[in-house]
Amino acid sequence: MKGWLLQLRKELVSRVAETDLWPAGETWWFGWNEGEVRLPTLLKDWREALAEKWEVFRIFSPRAELRRERRGKQVVFSLLVEEEAYSALPPELKGKGDWFLVEEGYHLLAGEPRGGRWVKTQYPRYLDYGVAGDGDAYVVARVYKYRDRGNPSFSLVRYAGLVLVPKKERSQEKWQLKPYGG
Repeated sequence: MKGWLLQLRKELVSRVAETDLWPAGETWWFGWNEGEVRLPTLLKDWREALAEKWEVFRIFSPRAELRRERRGKQVVFSLLVEEEAYSALPPELKGKGDWFLVEEGYHLLAGEPRGGRWVKTQYPRYLDYGVAGDGDAYVVARVYKYRDRGNPSFSLVRYAGLVLVPKKERSQEKWQLKPYGG
């Protein structure tokens, strides 16, 4: 499978938000700055996620991930999409970018259930993942691993969503730990 890492000008970010890449109830976001961390939670308000206060944010869905990160004094926006979403993008959003080899994967998130929601214990408070669940399941991030064609050890991870995996399913092969790249 192919995936694209597209560099965006700031003025195109609102155009990206207007596309059909972000289905309600399946679009998540997280962000941080020096004084605040927002763990992955369902996107309810684009203004909050796109706020200037975030040094880094990721808005992600099964179809795409929008990133903002500060590199020195420069703010960089990028969009990660796979083949189907890329072909549906309007031409002005396809601009500058390169394609990568992509494979699906999963990342097990640290945390525990508290009051019906999954949280990560972090001093001085709990950080809420925004996912309902109990002690019989794990919170897992569905991801796409982007590997550089010229240097396969270089990779990016695109988040696609959060899911609960019942503990009894953890014995299935897809959940077993594997060597990096295996």
